[in-house]
Amino acid sequence: EELEKVMHSEGAVPGALDKPQFFDRVLRDFGPSVRGLFKRGLVDVYHDISEVPEYLRKHFGPDTRALSVLEDGKRKAVIVTNRIHAGEVRQVILHEVGEHYGLRGMLGEPVCKQIQNLVENIKNKDMIVKNAYDEVMNTPYYKNLYEAGKKDEFLSEVLAKIGENAPN
Repeated sequence: EELEKVMHSEGAVPGALDKPQFFDRVLRDFGPSVRGLFKRGLVDVYHDISEVPEYLRKHFGPDTRALSVLEDGKRKAVIVTNRIHAGEVRQVILHEVGEHYGLRGMLGEPVCKQIQNLVENIKNKDMIVKNAYDEVMNTPYYKNLYEAGKKDEFLSEVLAKIGENAPN
């Protein structure tokens, strides 16, 4: 009965991970130093969308696996494991942590802003950028940010989407 409930929960995919499997995969792919992301509250992990607090849940689309949100002035990732297969864990972590935390820290805010402006300017000229831009625009949370004039956060997600799909 419990398995049936999980398999029929909104957005769950067959063969997806539970939380212990997700954490095992993260440790295997990134090593023990990645634990700090979870201990410092930079990444919140839930097994099922119903466990995500309502104020965050409302921003998830039916296929959204993870979101990066700004909460109390701090950015954090929210991940739902029953929407992720084992082979997608690395991609999800790179997306959420690589761009949303790494790019700004590595390049600084001014260069990050220049890159975002470039993405905005080429969104109709480059298919990789256009596909990422369109995918992000189809996620309710990011569409709302864009419509509220918060283009920096929206474009940050577009960059993360581009990085997620880049070859290794």
